[in-house]
Amino acid sequence: SICGEAVYAFVVTSDGTRVVTLPQNRARIAALALQFARELALRNLAFRPTARLLFDALIAPLQVTATRWVIVPDLDLWLVPFHALIGPDDRFLIETTTISYAPSGALITDPAPRAKTRVLLAANLPDSGELNAIRGVWLSPVVMNDATKERFQQQASRFDLLHIAAHGVYDDADPLGSYLAFDDGHLTAREV
Repeated sequence: SICGEAVYAFVVTSDGTRVVTLPQNRARIAALALQFARELALRNLAFRPTARLLFDALIAPLQVTATRWVIVPDLDLWLVPFHALIGPDDRFLIETTTISYAPSGALITDPAPRAKTRVLLAANLPDSGELNAIRGVWLSPVVMNDATKERFQQQASRFDLLHIAAHGVYDDADPLGSYLAFDDGHLTAREV
C-alpha cells in the first residue's frame, strides 16, 4: 500500500498479519517500476539489474518463505510483473513461487474446491489445453469450448467462479476499455 511517500506491505499468512514498511520510498520504487516496464516493453535484454533492484526493494524486506502468493498491488506497483523479479539466486521469482494477483484483498478466498461452487470454464482459443489443465481442480465445472462473447455473457451470471482462456488487451490509457477478445467481439472491463 502506498501512503504519501511511504510504501507498506501487508503480509498475511496462516500465522497472522504483519505490516512491513519498505525501506525504499514511493518515488524510488515508482522510478524502478517504470524503468522495468519500459525495459520489458522494449524487449531490452538488459532488464535483469532492474528486476533484481525491484526484488531487493519489494520482496526481500518481507522475509516470506511461502511458495504461494497472492499479490494485491497498489498504484505504481501495478506496473510491476512480480513474477519476473530476480532474487539473489539469479532466478526469476516465478521459478520458486506460485504467484497470482488480485485487485483487492477482499476478493481473496480459499482456493480449495467446494462442492457448491458453480464454475464456468470458457475458452476462445483454438485447441486450448488450459481448460483441460485446470478442469480437475473443480468438482463439476461447466466447460464452454469455442465461447463467444454473447454466449459467455448470457451464462456468466449463473456461476460463482469464471475462468476465461482468451487473448486479452490491456489499455493503459483507459483501463476499463481493456478487453478479452472473442470471435464475435470484445468483452471490455467496463462491461464486466
